[in-house]
Amino acid sequence: MYASVMRVQVQPGKIDEAMRIRRDSVLPLARQQTAYRGALAFLDRGANRITTVMLWETESDLEAFATSDLYQEQLRKVGPLLVGPPEREVCEVAQSEVVVQP
Repeated sequence: MYASVMRVQVQPGKIDEAMRIRRDSVLPLARQQTAYRGALAFLDRGANRITTVMLWETESDLEAFATSDLYQEQLRKVGPLLVGPPEREVCEVAQSEVVVQP
C-alpha cells in the first residue's frame, strides 16, 4: 500500500472551507477509484496547516489519481485558500492499524 501525504498552509480562518472542499469534492472522486483504500486529515488550527494522507493499493494507482485532470480540477478549487503551493510526498506504508471508537 502507498500513501500520498500532502501538507498545505491555508489562509487564516480558511481551514473549515478547505476541509469542506476536500469532503465534498476530493473524497467522493477518490472513492470512485477501485484502488483507493482510505484517507485521513490532520489539522493544526493554530498554524493554519492541514496534512492529509490518502491511501492507495499501488504507487501507480496513487500517481494515476494524483495526475488525473479530475483530481487537478479539485485541487484548483482549494488553491485560492492556500498561502503557498502544497507540499506532497509519496510513501510506502510499512504498517497500518486504525482503530475508530464511537
